[in-house]
Amino acid sequence: IGAYIEAAEKFRFINTIDELVLDLVVKELTKYSDINLSVNISAFAISNIAWMKKAQDLLKDRSVASRLIIEITETVAHKDFKKSKSIFHA
Repeated sequence: IGAYIEAAEKFRFINTIDELVLDLVVKELTKYSDINLSVNISAFAISNIAWMKKAQDLLKDRSVASRLIIEITETVAHKDFKKSKSIFHA
């Protein structure tokens, strides 16, 4: 799967993937109140204002947001810790 992610990042398709994954996960969490899910986001999502806005809008419902784990890689978190930290205070 790593090769696909690298290609998606190279051709800037990763932003679309990040948004689609967020949409799908929130739909599932809304539909099924008894599940918890986690997603991995790309390094681009952290610096993508549109993604961050969409995440804030979709996760306003705390009963949904509390069941979602957003994972970021350590390299992304260390690269821009302040921005990475802001995700968790949205």
